[in-house]
Amino acid sequence: MEGVSDPVDPTILASKRAVYVGGLADGVTSQLLRAAMIPFGPIKSLDIPMDYKEGHHKGFAFVEYEDADDASEAIFNMDG
Repeated sequence: MEGVSDPVDPTILASKRAVYVGGLADGVTSQLLRAAMIPFGPIKSLDIPMDYKEGHHKGFAFVEYEDADDASEAIFNMDG
């Protein structure tokens, strides 16, 4: 039917709240990353994938905000 849209998939909305953070230095911890990202809004989750064989993180992380606008603000301010 024209003019009728399907309901929005919640996983698509959730992905707009998640921010990929790349190029992390070896010394970056979850506490340090949280402190850097919290000024933009409440953080729902923070994941820094580990390379257990090497004993340190893989150099990237995912930060999920409670609100998509906060994620956009973080990208705007931290990109570059």
